[in-house]
Amino acid sequence: MMSARTSVANPGEEHSVSISPKPLVLLPRKIEKRVECLALEPQTLFPAECCDSETEKLKEIGEAAFKERYGEKAEFKGYTLFRDPFDPESKEINFALGTDCSHFVHRIYQIMGASYPYAKTRDFIHVFKAKRSGVSAEDYYATATASGVPIKMKPEEWVRLYNSFTIVKPADVKPSDLVVVPKEVGEYGKRGHVMMVKTADPLEVIHAKNKDEGIVVEPLAQAEENVALKDLYYLRWTGSLAAVPNVKNYSDFIR
Repeated sequence: MMSARTSVANPGEEHSVSISPKPLVLLPRKIEKRVECLALEPQTLFPAECCDSETEKLKEIGEAAFKERYGEKAEFKGYTLFRDPFDPESKEINFALGTDCSHFVHRIYQIMGASYPYAKTRDFIHVFKAKRSGVSAEDYYATATASGVPIKMKPEEWVRLYNSFTIVKPADVKPSDLVVVPKEVGEYGKRGHVMMVKTADPLEVIHAKNKDEGIVVEPLAQAEENVALKDLYYLRWTGSLAAVPNVKNYSDFIR
């Protein structure tokens, strides 16, 4: 309880009045339930329209950088998430230049109270392979380094990532599970795409699809038409979850 000081009829007299703070409703303990509670839709997470001069200026900067990289004919579909409602001390989170799949998933997990070191898609592929082979995080890291295709994370970050996820069968996926699509081989091993399951029945994912379409929600089969669902990698969060408020409409926190 908190107290407020208020004046009464007699001059010089004061008394304390108890004021009950507004109760804080937290998200459920299970991460799949957190997905259901949050309004994870592109139009609420990243509104396309700017609503003040600050946003407009940031959009102009983002669009200029986008045009410089992709050419004047490319259509800019930048998204801007300005502040984290669960961390008042956080800096602005800027997606004005758009966002790739791994940064998007990382940000959504942070919003849900699930914290892990930022990881690229190839790092999640490594997690899946290490878990599938039964090799410890440390041994897998050492083997990858010796092979000439090192994991581009600090050892302690890799161990934390490894310990935060487990493999899940395709038939058992739940909201919040990650779907990893292994694709072409790059300098540091296989690269690909990562998505998050939004609903299990029907099986839909939310992801940063590409620079043209931006953030979309769609059936998994439609998201990866050229890859059999059985060939995808599925990972489930097993780390701890921070207590975060239940925000029914996330757009209320975006200016």
